[in-house]
Amino acid sequence: MQWRELERAIADKRTGSLTTWHATYIVWLTLAMLIIGSHLFFIVLILAKRTLRMQLKNLLIVNICLVNLMMGGFIMPTVIHLILDSSEDECVLRMTVRALNDYLQPALSVLTAIALVIDRFLFIMQKPVTTKWLRIVVAVVLMIMPWVIGVLLALPLFFKSFEMGDPEMGCVQEVNLWNIVCAHVICFVLPSIPLFILATLSGLCSTNKKKIPPKELMYDCRDKPISFKGESIKVVVLVCFMTIFPEVPYFVISLLRYTTSCDQPYCLDFFQALKVSVWLRAAKALVFPFIWLWFTDIKSAIICRPTGAADEEDDDISDDQPTDMSQQDTMLLRYR
Repeated sequence: MQWRELERAIADKRTGSLTTWHATYIVWLTLAMLIIGSHLFFIVLILAKRTLRMQLKNLLIVNICLVNLMMGGFIMPTVIHLILDSSEDECVLRMTVRALNDYLQPALSVLTAIALVIDRFLFIMQKPVTTKWLRIVVAVVLMIMPWVIGVLLALPLFFKSFEMGDPEMGCVQEVNLWNIVCAHVICFVLPSIPLFILATLSGLCSTNKKKIPPKELMYDCRDKPISFKGESIKVVVLVCFMTIFPEVPYFVISLLRYTTSCDQPYCLDFFQALKVSVWLRAAKALVFPFIWLWFTDIKSAIICRPTGAADEEDDDISDDQPTDMSQQDTMLLRYR
């Protein structure tokens, strides 16, 4: 599958050529700007408010936001640039976008979701990490390892599968078909299996536990963040679904186009399916900000307007004085 085919999946030849602006490009860039704005909003919200950034689950949400920003902030605008500017000196950029779009971004998307699901699984199972230094180690591992594993998996496989070739053929040339198939499977299917298993176990384990009636609690803007098991289960299910299933059509169609040859008129249906899958992948990144609103602490931080004294008061609380409210989340980086 040549890179030109992916570019034409964004372009609409019925309303304009590949080198002129039309409504399809404007919608594509508008979608990219919405992805950038929504994810930057949650990143700034979490990092700016101390009661949010001290919880590991929120930092893992920042990780996922950064991966989605790779799609909305770089891949999508760059594809439009490459469609409109077909100069021969853009081969390096085409190779970069191809590596990120087909391999690194899908791998990082699944791996960062696994890190968040692991954190929520420990919370649902009521297995908190109480030792301070161990909490820090777990936090660093869950935040850094998805990026390290993703880069080590995706980039070597990409460079063994493709090489820079003729600009008229899209610059990106296939080298080894077997490596291409293995790269797609390793970068997407392999990490998706543990993500699906963990999400399933989280739901099953939560239903097997004895349910305790929730206490009547009023959430005030000055309260510490609260994370309930019910909302954590919903987030785990939604994250798993939105991470895996919108990627499946693109994955299947890509493999079919690499491994099969078809010269019949009905083969054009593959191109239409590719076009739908490309837009589906882009649209899924816009759904994630709505998923984070399931968390009570994040939703309340958006709705409530604290006086500003709450964050200063947090500094007076000792690391060795856990509160009842802080114990409702398993992976606080420190007790408050």
